[in-house]
Amino acid sequence: MELIVDANVLFSTLISGKGIYKRMVQDFQVYSLDYIFTELTYYQEDILKKTKLDKEQFAPYTIAIFSKIKVLPSIVLSDEAKQKAYDLCLGIDLKDAPYVALAIQMNIPLLTRDKVLLNGLQKKKFKNILFLPDFIEQYM
Repeated sequence: MELIVDANVLFSTLISGKGIYKRMVQDFQVYSLDYIFTELTYYQEDILKKTKLDKEQFAPYTIAIFSKIKVLPSIVLSDEAKQKAYDLCLGIDLKDAPYVALAIQMNIPLLTRDKVLLNGLQKKKFKNILFLPDFIEQYM
């Protein structure tokens, strides 16, 4: 199975330090966008404060996670996918539009922990989205 992961999932991964996330990126083909690095840089202080990992564990764990994720440049997104994602995310959260666009373009489910995004997109009849806790329960 292939998955698109948004920043919310990756932040949870880095904060929790749980082995289940390592298994997820090893067992599934996981994609994200280069936009993730902008978000990680912006929230790095919060992530480092909240992580359950000690300093010696954090870097190797993060390297193990990111070595398995295919991070794509956002220039791969078509104008059509970006417009559809914008329309879907309008009134929900436009910062998630790039991840939604990638899910649309690649026809791969978007995995998120963002309940507002999940509910909002489902109300707009977007079905190619999975909620992280449900995904873990079903597949992990």
